[in-house]
Amino acid sequence: VFARQLNEIRPAGHALLADAFQFSRRILDPDNAGKRRLGRAVLAVVEGAVTAKILRKRDGKYYLAPANSRGDFADIELTEDSEIWGVIAGVVRRYDLG
Repeated sequence: VFARQLNEIRPAGHALLADAFQFSRRILDPDNAGKRRLGRAVLAVVEGAVTAKILRKRDGKYYLAPANSRGDFADIELTEDSEIWGVIAGVVRRYDLG
């Protein structure tokens, strides 16, 4: 796992952590020094795509699980090429000032 320093991530697409966070106009705050523990929301790169999901373990293998009951989203098994960029330490709401 490579350490990366990220300031903010704006979610797009199917908010796969929708049950954990309300994503409308939100900014994720990943912490690359945060401890990667089971059950925590993480920001990861799998097969070149950035995703935010819950870290889980089943049958001795680690995988990322969506926290979104509004769709039928599959778990993603982590491989040697997967990178966990950080633990999602906070969610900030952005207000329209215009």
